[in-house]
Amino acid sequence: MIKRYKEYSVQLVDCRKMQGAVLQLISDDLSRFLPELKIVDYFQSKPDILKDSDYVIVSRNKNGEAIGVLASKWHVAAGFDFLHIMTIFIAEHYQGTALFKRMWGLHFQSVLHDKGFFPEVFSLKTYNPISCSLLRRVARKADAAFYPDFKGKQSDWIKVRVQEIAAILEPTAEFVVESGVIKNGGGLVPQDFYPELPKSAKADIMSYFTNELTAKDRLLCCLFCPNEASGQNILQQFAA
Repeated sequence: MIKRYKEYSVQLVDCRKMQGAVLQLISDDLSRFLPELKIVDYFQSKPDILKDSDYVIVSRNKNGEAIGVLASKWHVAAGFDFLHIMTIFIAEHYQGTALFKRMWGLHFQSVLHDKGFFPEVFSLKTYNPISCSLLRRVARKADAAFYPDFKGKQSDWIKVRVQEIAAILEPTAEFVVESGVIKNGGGLVPQDFYPELPKSAKADIMSYFTNELTAKDRLLCCLFCPNEASGQNILQQFAA
């Protein structure tokens, strides 16, 4: 599945069938287009992250260079399914453009084509306040519940769900359900992957990351999709 635009293409790829050299090229390309981040070190610390993903979207410019990658993995928990966002990178030049929506749009289309339905939960493990803010914004527009509640008012049923999710994603790490923090959840990713904590315009989220997390930790963020209407709303948000 591929969509072509004037400056680039957006494609669903099967990384399980890709040769290691091709995957290395994706890493090398993104490293050039995101010079402030330690992209090569990131992928070296997670050598199988794309091969282990169920859905991988790669965007390439006219020269065939990778300018964006988005990967996710479908999980089955006790009584519910969730889709975990494994990673997402977009070249600096294309940040804030339609490429973001187009990659997500193709991603969601691919999931629906494959599964026939939306998962109950979308999860993200992050040290990036901007990513957290974006997922919360999507949840609010879709009238969907979001975790964590930065005011500390979280429903009991959500706490049960996120504990199951954390146990699947990080079975050996300490998970603080009241805050959403996975202690040492960054694994082998370099602690200085970001030269500094990314800045979000949302003061409550910035304050939360600053006060609750270290560079070793990750915040588990979850969007709970309660019904088909919420799923359709999410699709509309990423229509491009």
